[in-house]
Amino acid sequence: MDEVNEREEEIRIGKNYGIKANLRQGTNDIIYPIEFLRKMGIFLAITIRRIITAILIIFLIFVGVSLLLTTDGLRLRFLWLPMTLLSIGLLLLLAQYSFINPSYGSFLSIGKSLDRQMKERRLVLKGKQQRDRASIVRTIEDDGTIIFEDGSLGKMLKIDGSTSLVAFPSEIRDQERRAIRYHNTRERTTTEIEITSSQKQNAEKQIKRVQHLKRINKNPAILKMLEQEENLLATRINGKKSTVIQYKLLIDKKKKGLNLALEHLYRYEAEGYYYSVIEVEKDEAEEILRDIFFLK
Repeated sequence: MDEVNEREEEIRIGKNYGIKANLRQGTNDIIYPIEFLRKMGIFLAITIRRIITAILIIFLIFVGVSLLLTTDGLRLRFLWLPMTLLSIGLLLLLAQYSFINPSYGSFLSIGKSLDRQMKERRLVLKGKQQRDRASIVRTIEDDGTIIFEDGSLGKMLKIDGSTSLVAFPSEIRDQERRAIRYHNTRERTTTEIEITSSQKQNAEKQIKRVQHLKRINKNPAILKMLEQEENLLATRINGKKSTVIQYKLLIDKKKKGLNLALEHLYRYEAEGYYYSVIEVEKDEAEEILRDIFFLK
């Protein structure tokens, strides 16, 4: 037991584990939440890169405005108010760049994206630009294969991760290594899109399992406990509690590339990187993709 404890103490997991959004981002791009703002219900965060950029820009604004105004008394007399307002505007833009929402990015990037989409929409409505057909689903075949307008093929899978909140440091370390291997060896021609859906929990399998246990048990105490569990699952959880469902959409130009990506995914399921990988049937795929990819 002492040997196990000593081994666990030797393992050091990075303090930012669980915060990295993708395995290829550098240390300067890791998102750090601002705790005192979170306590007030403001979910803003910062990165080292943005902090350094903000400090440099603030320094340049201060030095530039100071030199401009202090080198000429007449300029100071007439331009101090416009330059002050201009500096405040630049600082507000800098704040929109510096502070980010972990889910949506910075306010500046959101504004730029919205402006670009509105311009594209106006051009499409005026007939000056064609709608992007690459992200529109043409049809979904009976076997669940998704066919896009540009000829690409796709498959949607329901993913259940294997990382536990009570995992030991050694287990977390092994999972990190599997994740790195997975992304380094996956097909480069295949696009992977993660889709998260919040749904009412389906506890039918758990209820059937409890009913099976009731049939094979004779102990009154165990039967009483199983009856309570069945009642709880049926009345409080099944169709009542919300749960998060994670989907992975694989898209490739060729059928061969898509099949290789599926084989790669199932291989890492066998290695324990995923707890389960289940291909989504046609009806469920249509329901999920109807609003996201313009499926009619």
